[in-house]
Amino acid sequence: MKKIHLIFSLLLLVSFLAAYASASIKYFTASPLGTEIKLEWEAQSETGITEFQLWKRTPSSGASKIYTVVPNGNKIYSYTDANVMKTNETQQTYIYTLRVMQGSTYTDFTQTINHNPTSIQRTWGSIKSMFK
Repeated sequence: MKKIHLIFSLLLLVSFLAAYASASIKYFTASPLGTEIKLEWEAQSETGITEFQLWKRTPSSGASKIYTVVPNGNKIYSYTDANVMKTNETQQTYIYTLRVMQGSTYTDFTQTINHNPTSIQRTWGSIKSMFK
């Protein structure tokens, strides 16, 4: 009987630690917003999370960190990527990674979006980039 109690206690402890150690995100979305891309996410819980990082890459480029935010208790976060009009291609694939940092460990969540702005939006994006 003591063995069963010990095994049950260990299983309960392991499941508690696994739940605490893994990041829990309700959703992570990427959607076109004219010449920009809007990224939104919601944390199920912010317990143990030290920061959220957004990384961006294309199929032909390496990833770069574009945004970092410390959890503020709201659980809902968003970021608008205005730096998506730098190519002359009519369609560009972007791969965004939400990295949820928990101390020195992290969990990644990924969204891929094909951004296909109109020619007017591409022209406007080019004009805006000249004045940055």
